[in-house]
Amino acid sequence: MKKVYLAWAVCLLTAGALAAQSNPASRMFRGMLMRNQHNMVGSAEAMPAAKYGYRATPKQWTFRHLIEHATMANNYLCAVISGATPKHARPAKNPGKAELVKALRASYAYCHSRLAQLTDADMNKPVTLFGRMHTSVAGAMLVAAGDWSDHYAQAAFMLRLNGLLPPSAQHGRMRKHK
Repeated sequence: MKKVYLAWAVCLLTAGALAAQSNPASRMFRGMLMRNQHNMVGSAEAMPAAKYGYRATPKQWTFRHLIEHATMANNYLCAVISGATPKHARPAKNPGKAELVKALRASYAYCHSRLAQLTDADMNKPVTLFGRMHTSVAGAMLVAAGDWSDHYAQAAFMLRLNGLLPPSAQHGRMRKHK
């Protein structure tokens, strides 16, 4: 009888391992989304409201504009990747920190809902980005991943210039950067 239970346990563990290996690219992409959400929302929350108008140089975006842009990019790219009609809603003029953080969180919730059913079988589906760039779902995923990295790099840079550690450097708690 023990051998039967052991055999069933091995079968279940093997099936679970095989299931975990399915759709590795789309699963990895959703993992990247989770990390970026943690880092970008954490950055938006960490920056003091009084510093949302901060820009590192006169030609760079303000922190406010970066958060607005990241929100709109999430909504647009996750729609395109999932085959939905892209959202083009612009935020209110000069929204405050609370509104921006709320909108950013909502953009990630939207991405999670749109990308939940994404599989590796979807990778070759054709999509058009920005009205002119013909690519595949996989190509749009690469664009999104690049955008996420760029947005967080900018946010982390602005936080550090204001004496704050970015979320990826905090190890579980907010600390002042020295």
